[in-house]
Amino acid sequence: EDVYNLVLGEVMALLKEKHDPEKSLQIISLTQADSGENAKMCQCSGCKAIDDENGSHSGTMITFVNRIARAVKEAGYDNVAIDTFAYRYTRKAPSKVVPEDNVIVRLCTIECCFAHPLDDADCSENVSLMADLKEWSKICNRIYVYVFRC
Repeated sequence: EDVYNLVLGEVMALLKEKHDPEKSLQIISLTQADSGENAKMCQCSGCKAIDDENGSHSGTMITFVNRIARAVKEAGYDNVAIDTFAYRYTRKAPSKVVPEDNVIVRLCTIECCFAHPLDDADCSENVSLMADLKEWSKICNRIYVYVFRC
């Protein structure tokens, strides 16, 4: 709850300073810590219960982002969307929670293979990515694909 209140306060302060009601869309990005393979997601009993119920750590991420997105919408920022990454430990779509209409899921391709087309049925890394994309597509109308290449 403390993290939620801190982040919500920062988001609202940013919107108060930078919001432009004349723009068709403004995006605020709320993403997981980018710490590679050593990422540490919250394991408190509340977050663990949400993740267990959703079969993925994306359960807590989408639940958290949804709360911020609802507060932003309720504050009258109709042209603001909240975006979050789906990669590494959050790449698998949650089975219960659904992103709000003003939430964008940015599926990252860091774990796929660029030696083959993304829809190559013979490339196991890309088959896995496409399966995740299909699952996110069932619950989210705003999906961006972040093409990550080293």
